[in-house]
Amino acid sequence: MQEGIVLNGNIKLYDELGELARYLETAMRKMSEIGAPMLANSAQLPQASAHLLDLNKAIVRSWRRVWERPLTSWRKTTST
Repeated sequence: MQEGIVLNGNIKLYDELGELARYLETAMRKMSEIGAPMLANSAQLPQASAHLLDLNKAIVRSWRRVWERPLTSWRKTTST
C-alpha cells in the first residue's frame, strides 16, 4: 500500500496534483529566467518612444513649412 496523505482514499488525485505542482513550478522558474532580460529591454522603451515622438514632431513641422510655403517661392527655387 502507498503511503502519504489520502483524500477520500484517492492517492491518484494527490499524485496528479503533485505532478501539476511540479509543472507549474518549472514553468514559473522558466518565466522568471526570461523575465529579467525582458524587463531590462523594456526599460529602454520610454526613451525610444520619446525619440520617436520628437522625430514625428520634427517631420510634421517640416511638412508644414513646405506646405505653407507660397507656390511662387517654390517655383523660383526649382527653376534655377
